[in-house]
This record gives sequence, C-alpha cells and structure tokens, in this order.
Amino acid sequence: MLDIDRVAKTLGDRTVLQEVCLSVRAGERVAVLGPNGAGKSTLLKLVTGVWRPDHGSVRIGDAAPRDRIGRLRLGAVFQEPGLDPFMTARETLRMHGVLYGLSGRPLARRCAGALEEVELTELGGRENRHLSGGQRRRLELARCLVHQASVIVLDEPTAGLDPLARESLWATIDRLRAERGIAVLFTTHHFEEIDGCDRVFRLRAGRLEDCGAPDRAAFVSAFAH
Repeated sequence: MLDIDRVAKTLGDRTVLQEVCLSVRAGERVAVLGPNGAGKSTLLKLVTGVWRPDHGSVRIGDAAPRDRIGRLRLGAVFQEPGLDPFMTARETLRMHGVLYGLSGRPLARRCAGALEEVELTELGGRENRHLSGGQRRRLELARCLVHQASVIVLDEPTAGLDPLARESLWATIDRLRAERGIAVLFTTHHFEEIDGCDRVFRLRAGRLEDCGAPDRAAFVSAFAH
C-alpha cells in the first residue's frame, strides 16, 4: 500500500532524514516515534507530497503522492485542524468531495456514509466551531473517507484531546482498518497508542530504527535524545 524507499531530506544545512525505508501494508497500524525535531513531521510531509524527497521515493501503490491516483489513495490528519470554523460538518465534506471530482448523488452518498462511519450523522448541520476537539478530529478522518483513501497518515492526531476522545478516535480508526483494510501510518507521544500496532519505529539521527516489541522500555528509548 505505502512504500518509502531510501528517502532522504535536507533542510538548510541539516540532514533531517537519510536512507529511510518503510512499508505499510493493507490493514496495518504502524507508528513512528521520536522527540520533537526528530523528523517525524518531515517524513509525513514527504509521504503526503507536501515536500519532495531529495533522494529516494514514496509510492502509494504504484503512484507517487503528487500523482492524481496517489492523491486519491491518500488521506491525512495533521496536528493543526484545517477546518473552516463557519462551515458545517456536512458542507466541509461536500467541499472536499468536489475537490476530488465528486458531484451529485454520489457525492451526497459519500458524505452521508462518511459522517455515519465516524458517528457524526446527527451533527452534520453543526458549524465546525461548535464541535468538540474529538469531533473535529473525527470530521477530518471523515474527509479521508469521502474520497475512499486506502492509506491514511496521522501526525499526532490526538494531541490536545482528553483520554476518552483519544480512545474514541482510535476505536474508529481500528474499525476502519478491520472493515476496509485501510493502512495507517502515524506519529504519537502517547504510550497507550502504540498498543495494537503491527510495528513501531523510532527516528534517530535521521534514520529509522525498528523498536521491536512495542513495550514501555522501547517507547521511552524512542524519545531519548
């Protein structure tokens, strides 16, 4: 589903990533850990096509992130919500669908289905500014479902959420993995979120290392400078 092959990225005079290799298969939940500044967000920007790697390649199936097919296969939830506060949840999804070439009844069905998947159907007419933090994150996840993304990347998606909201968001993500085979790559600073991961990696000195078993010792080690 997602293949990162020998990716490198330099910002200014600093090498942020070097020779990073990682694959995420259908239905997998894979975490990348590391302290602030380790390069986690840079890696996700390369995966989503926001930036281009200096060397190496990123493929979503057989497409690059910036290709039309690659964009259709990829969804993202970043730390900072990108929602218009004065649009309703339903309007947000409709606008997203239009940007991906949907219209008419197919668009309406996709939006209704996405709201149902993330348990926001009853809040579809509510303006985003009146949604809770957890509800806004679920709405961002719903945007990925409107264009039926098969790979979703999440950059600390539960930052600022209370424990119940975090648990609810991950329950939804794991259900989608099981039912749709969606591949998930994410970063986190919460130990409990690596429970249930298929694999856990850490970024250190620009290189990606396998943490082995996702236990507390590995988690603490991943954030050591």
